[in-house]
Parts: sequence; structure tokens; C-alpha cells
Amino acid sequence: MNNLSILTNPKRGYCSEKVLTLIFATIFAGCFVFSILNFPSQALANGFPENCYNPFDLTIPGPSCTVPPEPYCGDGIINGDEDCDEGANNGVECTPDYGSSCTYCSSECTIVELQGPYCGDGIINGEEECEDDEDCHCGRVCSDCSCVPPPQPYCGDGNLDDGEECDDGNNIDGDGCSATCTIEIPEPYCGDGNLDAGEECEVGHECNSPQGYTCNLQTCLCEEEPPQPYCGDGNLDAGEECDDGNNIDGDGCSANCTIEIPEPYC
Repeated sequence: MNNLSILTNPKRGYCSEKVLTLIFATIFAGCFVFSILNFPSQALANGFPENCYNPFDLTIPGPSCTVPPEPYCGDGIINGDEDCDEGANNGVECTPDYGSSCTYCSSECTIVELQGPYCGDGIINGEEECEDDEDCHCGRVCSDCSCVPPPQPYCGDGNLDDGEECDDGNNIDGDGCSATCTIEIPEPYCGDGNLDAGEECEVGHECNSPQGYTCNLQTCLCEEEPPQPYCGDGNLDAGEECDDGNNIDGDGCSANCTIEIPEPYC
């Protein structure tokens, strides 16, 4: 008697039920163990993963337990260190508009930014007429990528134009070039290095007075040099303990300008 007759013989229904139960139990146990090993959180929570065959569900055609594929760049899911993942669209470059930029996801799942054309990139794009003055003709100049007439000269533009004595790029008085682009001659003063009227000496111009005179650079006048300090001149100079204006001993300050300590007496 083969297994089929046992399973289909109505007189042996008890045996058939036992065999079927054993078969389903074996399948269930194997699949459940597979679930725990491969899908522990889902197996413990639900008993079976979604893609594992449940032997007690007769609507499923047969046992099938599969492991999901390892994540990879291009699966459409941002995994691990990936910055992006657009699946089949990875590596498809975007086209930025003029004066703007755009980003796309590379085939390595990194974000790439592309800069669109703009005024100043060295390339004449779209409605641009120029990138620098050399692209313009007839004396025109390039301004904002358009060829325009050159600006009219003016005082303060930094160019020495007709009628200007100077042009230092500003309209400020007192810096050598006036606000009207004329050269400013500063008022003479003591210390300017020029021997001006009323001055006896200057920086670089010594006194022509007799020896013993020096130039006072505050007044630009020649003044007699002060005498060298000495003991007895009444000024406490370096190295002196005292100076009483004389060189007499016994008056509290000696002839060599040291303090005298009187001898004790009755």
C-alpha cells in the first residue's frame, strides 16, 4: 500500500490526519526557525515574515522563504552613507537655467551641483553681448555683459582728464588734490622741511648761529644750548643725592652733592 492510498483511504482517516499533521508541523517548524534566524523581530512579533510560507494558510501555493537583497546604490532607497538615491535616474544630469544652479544624484549616490551660465563666466551666453571690453566695438565698453557708451569723464574718477591738474579718485580736500581736481599746496609749518619765512632753522637745516646754539623744532628758532648739568647748579640731576646750588660742605649737602649726616654732639 503506498502513501497516497493511506492519505486518501477514508477508512484510515485517523492515520491520514496524523500524517498530514506531521507534515504540516514539520514545514511549520522549519519555516519558523528560518524566520527567527533571518527575521528575528518580525518572527517574534508575528510568527512569520511576509515572504515566508505559512503551512496553515491553504491559499498559498507552496513553501517559499526568501532573504531580501542587500541595500545598494541604485535601489531607490537612501541607505548608509548615501546622500541620495533616485534608482534608475541616478547619474541623469540636470540642466541649470541662466544665472542659477541645480543638483542631481550621481551614479555613486552623491549630490552633484551644476552651475548654469552667468554674466562674468568668461563665455558669451544667451542674450549677452560681451564679457569684457574687448568684445565691444566702436569705443563702447562692457557693462553687465552689455556693450554701452563709455561714461563721461568727471573729477574723482581716478583718471587725469582734460582740465584737471590731478585726480586721486575722490572729492576730498586736504589730501594734496582738491575736490575740484586742483593741486593743493599745503600751508607752511615748522617741521615741514622747508625753511620758510620767519624760520631760522628746519628739519635738515641747521642753525647758522654761533657755536652753542641748536634748532628748536617746535618753533624753528635757534636757541642757546642749555649748559651741561653739574653739581651745584641747583637741579637734582642723575647721580646726585642732593643739590643746594653751591659746593660748600657742612650745610647738609656736601660739595659733591651727597647728603651729609651730622655728627652727634651734646
